[in-house]
Amino acid sequence: MNRIRIGAAAVAAVLLLGGCGSQEQPAPDGPHLEQVGEQTFYSGQPFSNGYALVQTKDAFGYVDSDGEYTEAFSLEGGSGLESFVQAFQQGAAFEVSPEGLYPYYDKDTDAWGYRDIQSGETVIDPQYESAMPFREGRAVCVEDGQPTVIDESGTVILTAARIYTGYYQKGLLLVSDGEEAYPSQVSGTEDEVDTWICRLVDLDGETVLDNLLAGEGEENLYGYADPLYIRLDYPDEEVIAVMGMAEPGAQPGYYTPQGELIRALDGQPAYPVADGVTWYQDSETGLFGLETVEGSSLTEALYSAVSTPSGGLAYCTDESGMGGFLSVETGQPVSEFVYEQAMPFAHGYCVVIRDGLAGLVDDQGQEVIPCQYENLALVDDGLLYLEAEGTVVLTTLDGQEVEDVTGRGVTYASEGIFSLFSLIPQGEEAASRDNQVQFVRFVNE
Repeated sequence: MNRIRIGAAAVAAVLLLGGCGSQEQPAPDGPHLEQVGEQTFYSGQPFSNGYALVQTKDAFGYVDSDGEYTEAFSLEGGSGLESFVQAFQQGAAFEVSPEGLYPYYDKDTDAWGYRDIQSGETVIDPQYESAMPFREGRAVCVEDGQPTVIDESGTVILTAARIYTGYYQKGLLLVSDGEEAYPSQVSGTEDEVDTWICRLVDLDGETVLDNLLAGEGEENLYGYADPLYIRLDYPDEEVIAVMGMAEPGAQPGYYTPQGELIRALDGQPAYPVADGVTWYQDSETGLFGLETVEGSSLTEALYSAVSTPSGGLAYCTDESGMGGFLSVETGQPVSEFVYEQAMPFAHGYCVVIRDGLAGLVDDQGQEVIPCQYENLALVDDGLLYLEAEGTVVLTTLDGQEVEDVTGRGVTYASEGIFSLFSLIPQGEEAASRDNQVQFVRFVNE
């Protein structure tokens, strides 16, 4: 896991409270860390719907928010497990659904099915070569080499030649029936391209938008391809972007998830949208400004770069290369342009870099923690990771030290729980390393 650098994951040693000896320990006074359960793990994913997928020496399982561990399936298995392990190591999410279902691997059949986390009962028998988690009540699987979407009873909703992501987004899924696009439909030339005609389908498998273009897909859902011309992952839940259409009369542009055109792009690129705001580029100067998704300008094109709006502000870089914040509502600057870099807002704050050192800005664009740290991250709501002169500590926003965590790694919180981990040994020691991940929560009292 990478070090936290302006907010990624950091290296930190921690003394966790509780769990030692039979004598009950008094509750600590003031802000502190509380260990979630007593078990530690080789590695783990963020919590989602009350559970986190974890790996022990011999198995995968799930730990709940009380620290109770449920083994899901053994690490021993055939080819059906190999791609899952690789995807897990690369960070692909495999959460328990809100209804309590998770994909499990059966080594006897070398196939995937689904179980209920509470009862441990098999809900859908193992029959798939690969299986993704349920999201929005649907799961994407491969059965007999055929990409397939099922509901929570195992009923097939649709099959396709290609499915471009392993899960629904905004109630939509991009699929292809296997028809290859002609080069002229993509680029207007006869240059060779690997592009397919696709469609967006809803939760019932009904087509919302047709005659779309997308890049080469993969039947292995753990390694799904970037759809290239279709973007469902913009922060704004009411906007998707279509950049490639095979049908001559159709219009690339911004659409609603119901397939209604918001604005045609007329050959312009589609930029990410948040809270109804995106940015545009002046064709003559090459500079950028803010505009609404409908195309109304909020600022002149004065900036060499603009970030996706977040927290009501947009981070922009002027022609000198320095950045500052604009109000999305007014389009006016709310800070000086003195920063070299800024991360997206989280919990109402943004990590910024000035003169090579990290600080914190609030949602008004004001610097509430001076840029004086080698490394800084907002781990949880109210909990900061600070590194200066080789010492790493977790502190509250008002400066109360919670833990010295020098020599350990820290991940971001999800559902109020984050993990602390030791460095992964390199070389021969890596194969014999002990469990290194333990989950904790920040108690601010």
